Amino acid sequence: MQLEPNPERGMKVRLTPEELTHAISYYDNIEDESDDKRYIALALMGRAGLRSFEVSQIRWEHIDDANENSWHKLKVPKGKGDKYRETRLPHELYLFIRTYIRGLEGRNAPLVGVAERTIRRWVEDVREDFGGATYDEDGNVVGWTKNEDWKYLTTHDFRRSWAHILDDAAVEPRVIQTMGGWENLETMYKHYVGKPSDERINDQLGKLGNLRS
Repeated sequence: MQLEPNPERGMKVRLTPEELTHAISYYDNIEDESDDKRYIALALMGRAGLRSFEVSQIRWEHIDDANENSWHKLKVPKGKGDKYRETRLPHELYLFIRTYIRGLEGRNAPLVGVAERTIRRWVEDVREDFGGATYDEDGNVVGWTKNEDWKYLTTHDFRRSWAHILDDAAVEPRVIQTMGGWENLETMYKHYVGKPSDERINDQLGKLGNLRS
């Protein structure tokens, strides 16, 4: 986990691939429909780079189901500034959603369909559990007994981690920019992509071979 001071509030959090999977899977319980909805919300942010307010827009009709065993085009009707964009959905998440919609009243009902504040509350549950939050008699968080870094996690950090992980995996920057909907690479790198992981650094240096003085 990378932490970076956020001038607006708290810290910017960039999760490792393992930490992001751990966070997304917090609600992964296919026997409970309400947990399925929570899982899909976190996965859309962490696997497809959606903003929290964009999650509630998504319906089955926005997903391209033509590609098998690949990445599926996901249409975001109204992103920031009401701008349309297209990102990509991993095939595994596509299959999960396809199974999930069979239990909905209509195939084109919103997949999540909750207010943005509800999604924020779901993420609060994740960070308080992973951070080991302790509470006073009024239910306010007063301390942390596990990894206190989790206390900074917000909905936007799922999208931030998505971009950072793609960049660390050497995905072409313009591809990440296009899927994320940023107007320029400067914004993407300033607010989303962090410093490279140790694995990325070692991999890049490994391309030089054994240098001798």
